[in-house]
Amino acid sequence: MCIKAHLYLGLPRLTKSEGNIDIIEVQGKTVGECLENMIKEIPDAKNAIFDENGEYLEHIDIWVNQNAAYTSGPGRPVNDGDKIFLFASKLAACGG
Repeated sequence: MCIKAHLYLGLPRLTKSEGNIDIIEVQGKTVGECLENMIKEIPDAKNAIFDENGEYLEHIDIWVNQNAAYTSGPGRPVNDGDKIFLFASKLAACGG
């Protein structure tokens, strides 16, 4: 079964639209797989999301539908049609 999720990018250095949100369709069974497939399409995303050890940068927030996913790590499962939101936290945006 092919699981497709919609990834909403709210990271200014990765978005091209005026509203600072780009939506792409990605495939994967977990958040991590979806992000890996996104990086294949947008290679610059890797340095915007992960540190040198492959961990999420601390200012990155990841949500699946309306549930925080950054605390459960990349192994969090996704379902067909899920919405993954990826954006910089407010503290980082404010310089805090």
